[in-house]
Amino acid sequence: MGALKSLWIVLGCRILIGVVSGWLWIGLKKLRVNDFIALPVVGAAGALTNTILVMGSIYLLLSPEYAAAKSIPVEAVLGAVMGTVATSGVVEAIGAVILVTAIGKALFHLPYVRSSVSVSGN
Repeated sequence: MGALKSLWIVLGCRILIGVVSGWLWIGLKKLRVNDFIALPVVGAAGALTNTILVMGSIYLLLSPEYAAAKSIPVEAVLGAVMGTVATSGVVEAIGAVILVTAIGKALFHLPYVRSSVSVSGN
């Protein structure tokens, strides 16, 4: 059972980064949100999806194992998880905002990329 839980954390949570980011991008484009507002929002959402799902799944599914690995009591796992979310998660989100905006802006200068990211209002 532990292997399935680990697979969810390793694969499922990571797959959902793309799903959440992709659907958010589509939604923002249908609302006609400017690309340079949508890009950082999607970058932050992707990073936070990763952090919240992975750390939340660790807490919900693997608290005893996490406590053993960190040599902390099981009762301290929530605090450790929230500490990771508050520190690493925020830094990761800031980095994603910067990188997604910069890379997206650069890619939009390519004609193929520009036409493929357009979402019709239909």
